[in-house]
Amino acid sequence: MKPPETISPTLASRYLALISSPPRNGLETAGQTLLSAASRCYLAGWKAGEAFRRLGPSAWRSPLPVVSLGNLCWGGTGKTPFALGLARELFRRGRRPALLSRGYASPAGSLNDETLMARQLAPEIPVYCGPDRAALARQAASDGADYLLLDDGFSHRRLHRDLDLVLHPVLPPPEQEHLLPRGRLREPWTALARAHWLFLTHAALCSGPELSCRQAFFLRRTPGLRIGTASYRLTGISRWDGKEARPGDFPPH
Repeated sequence: MKPPETISPTLASRYLALISSPPRNGLETAGQTLLSAASRCYLAGWKAGEAFRRLGPSAWRSPLPVVSLGNLCWGGTGKTPFALGLARELFRRGRRPALLSRGYASPAGSLNDETLMARQLAPEIPVYCGPDRAALARQAASDGADYLLLDDGFSHRRLHRDLDLVLHPVLPPPEQEHLLPRGRLREPWTALARAHWLFLTHAALCSGPELSCRQAFFLRRTPGLRIGTASYRLTGISRWDGKEARPGDFPPH
């Protein structure tokens, strides 16, 4: 199923309203019921895929340490700034990290917005894009990298990782989340058993008690899961070409 950002804005807004709010009429109730039924089919397909994956070949293991950053849902969880912050810290400590990205929503031969942002904000970090992360890992290693960061890699398991970090936003509350297409989750909560760390992002949007409730929710489902938090702040606005951003660069609302 396509995420809302790849379909028309009108359909996306209607779909988001349908999955995010209580039904206001019979038509919305019927719509949510149908989506819930489709989510059960999605879950059955996910379970079948997991069973086939266990029977398939094992993941390729890189000689370099691999850290995966991923999520369970589509939408902005803050993976790219988190990955860039981690890469820059590794670089500051004398390592030579490389970022491996799938490069979603990028025309052939071009870079998507996340990759452009990474190259602009952290030009010292090489970024490799492509669907075959194992091939990207080999290329990065041959180019001199000594640490690999796998962007959006939680559900990509053809490349072995030494550390799996999952990022998930604090809003909406996890009790209100559903699997696709009824909700935003690409995998059920049980998939967190594969994670080493869960980071609740945009944590400043929640109060302390609300944050504690969310942490308790995940620990009930995955005992022993290590949980951290992450918050973000705007430090500036710049254009893709590196020039200073001016008010006229932004369309009126």
